[in-house]
Amino acid sequence: MIRRISSGRQMSRRRFLVGAGAASAALLSACVVQPPPAAAPSAQTAPQATSATTEQAAFPVSIPHKFGATEIKAEPKRVIALGFSDQDPILALGVKPIATRFWWGDDKMAAFPWATDELGDAKPEVLTMSELNFEKIAALKPDLIIATYGGLKDKEYETLSKIAPTVAQAGAYLDYGMPWNEVTLTIGKALGRGAQAKTLVAEIESRFAAVRAKHPDWAGKSVIIGAPFEDKFGFMASQDPRSRFFAALGFKVPAEFDKIAGESFYGQLSSERVDLLNTDLLVFHQLQWVKGGRAAIEADPLLSKSESLKQKRAIFLEGVLDDAFQFQSVLSLPLVLDEVVPMIEAAMGSKAQASASTSTTMREVTDATGAVVQVPANPQRIVVLSEQDLDGALALGVTPVGSVNGRGQPGLPAYLGEKTTSIVSIGTLVEPSLEKIVALKPDLILAGSMLDQIKALLPELSMIAPVVATHKPTDDWKTVFKSVAGVLNQDAKATSFLGEYDARVSGIKKQLPAGSASEANVARWMPQGPVVMMPTTFSSRVLADVGLTRPAAVQALAGSHGAHTDPLSLEKLNVMDSEWLFLGALNTEGMTALDAAMKNPLFQKLGVVQKKHVVNVDGAVWTSVGGPLAALVVLNDVEKALKVS
Repeated sequence: MIRRISSGRQMSRRRFLVGAGAASAALLSACVVQPPPAAAPSAQTAPQATSATTEQAAFPVSIPHKFGATEIKAEPKRVIALGFSDQDPILALGVKPIATRFWWGDDKMAAFPWATDELGDAKPEVLTMSELNFEKIAALKPDLIIATYGGLKDKEYETLSKIAPTVAQAGAYLDYGMPWNEVTLTIGKALGRGAQAKTLVAEIESRFAAVRAKHPDWAGKSVIIGAPFEDKFGFMASQDPRSRFFAALGFKVPAEFDKIAGESFYGQLSSERVDLLNTDLLVFHQLQWVKGGRAAIEADPLLSKSESLKQKRAIFLEGVLDDAFQFQSVLSLPLVLDEVVPMIEAAMGSKAQASASTSTTMREVTDATGAVVQVPANPQRIVVLSEQDLDGALALGVTPVGSVNGRGQPGLPAYLGEKTTSIVSIGTLVEPSLEKIVALKPDLILAGSMLDQIKALLPELSMIAPVVATHKPTDDWKTVFKSVAGVLNQDAKATSFLGEYDARVSGIKKQLPAGSASEANVARWMPQGPVVMMPTTFSSRVLADVGLTRPAAVQALAGSHGAHTDPLSLEKLNVMDSEWLFLGALNTEGMTALDAAMKNPLFQKLGVVQKKHVVNVDGAVWTSVGGPLAALVVLNDVEKALKVS
């Protein structure tokens, strides 16, 4: 989960940590965890706002807003995203801002997980300021300031306009109430990319329309979005973007709530008004600020009396999904739609999800070879021909009906444990059984990077089901995972998983001793001797994520295999020496050789042995290919090693 931090002023005006008017003051005061103060941003080199997809729009353009209108005379090159979520539409339009405004999370993170692909290698400065620091903003020398989600006041706008042309929110809406689609179109016009903005908006609006068409029963149903905060229950009024999300699906916020909120985008209920929470759908968000989270809410003596909770018409948004829900941007909404619509369907007793799952609708994907393949929109019976495809599918919550065995293993990869109980083994990586595949009646076959190895079977396989090469042999595990997710139509889940992974990595980084060496080696012991894995291998990339890099000497020792060195003699064991050594074997023969070698005086003289920093690991995970679930195994091993060192 991404750690949130915010100043008190930001919290009360925008993020709005809602409180439980339906809960007792005693419980709710215990529920709330106050955030720490925001840290100052580090100085970073800011990129210019450029893109290869720039439209040749005519300038000047005039952008109307609540303070009048702003004229932009030429295409902007140095754009500041001063609104708390404005970087998303800017990035979606192919522009890299020179600075973004910190809202919550990591104060060095310029974009949330769903926008990192658009951000690329750019490093905008992150402006951490509850009150605008005009000198800091001016020092960045912007030629356009965008603050559609900044809640600007008259004097703030007046001062900013003296620095650079400034685009504020439209005058028709409350502060922080401008809809995402109008925000995108406004920013598109300001950047000279109006046509591109219209296309982006149309794509997402069509998704909302498709959901409404499948769920006409949602039209007019009541909804409220909120969470406990101190002795109140805070909620979002109908003009808040989060409420607008549900309105776009057919729901509406009851008029009583708008009356309570008045001229604000949010309001609060006292515990005496718990009766108002009996809506058709009740949505809880920002649970990371509620001590005890969902369990505390469900156990609360007053909240639990809500008919919405009693009848399980409540949904709970947490983690990266909650982050994306609060952003309500052109980039975050696809993730939210993918995740929240099924939650609503389950809460509202909808049958649409079941009918969609059996749909024979096809869609096009481009596989790793560049071939365009027609695949089921909702595949039900998937066969995978590589461990990475198996790992990735399981991480996405998709259980294949058949899979090849793990490399060098007699069955499916052991580290996946009970997740593979229902999966049929269809043979080895290079010799999958055609008969077993036929018997499973798959509607999709994921071939990993094995097309050359199984080319003799391809004609028959292609007659059974679409065959997709999900990746190339040289692709790193994250690229493979994203590719598998794309084929399975599960991009949002992949984004969410990787966001949680990044948060986990950040936590482990903090456990590295200050000032200590940060080098580590990974080795596989074989009967012929140990081989040291190269920096490009799976586990080496995970180690690099947490700050454990490979010794420079290792990179010059690539063997004939390429992924690792040639087997080392006992006299050359010093190559393995580093601050940490993660050591494993693939089979019993390797384990036997390793046990004998560890008793050898030459091994015992290694500095890493003297420090007791040799960590025995599962070689099938650490010294082979891996996916997202294998990456979690590696993180677990590293964290355990650091804690006991």
